[in-house]
Amino acid sequence: MEVMETISNRIGYHMNTVHFPGKTKSAAAGRGEVDAYAKAKEWVKNPCLYSWTDPIVTTTDVLVFLKKKPIQFRPQWT
Repeated sequence: MEVMETISNRIGYHMNTVHFPGKTKSAAAGRGEVDAYAKAKEWVKNPCLYSWTDPIVTTTDVLVFLKKKPIQFRPQWT
């Protein structure tokens, strides 16, 4: 949220943050109750329904688990 707030301030917008629990924020965006929120396209059903900016930050996600309890992970977007 700090990144979005910094960008908003630099372009002259005031940002009011509101917490929506869980999947509620996606539903609120779909109903037009929120103007913007940070999310990766890969995590959204029907991303073509939304407008997207260029990426704001680049991240690397890392899964950490116990060696004696390995997990099998297969990303949904591959």
